[in-house]
Amino acid sequence: MEYLIAIFPPVAVGVLFFFVMRLIFQADRRERRLLQEMEETYEADHPNPDNIADAQQPSKK
Repeated sequence: MEYLIAIFPPVAVGVLFFFVMRLIFQADRRERRLLQEMEETYEADHPNPDNIADAQQPSKK
């Protein structure tokens, strides 16, 4: 029984560390996905004028 009492704190800290890191990675993944969606929405609503100007110029022959 003494061995279980001695082993419990490191195991508990390890499990706690695992879940905290898992939550951090999930939050980071969600944030990156949302930022990507926001960038795509912004780019769709606000086209880059440099790209539009290049597309409208006639090709030189």
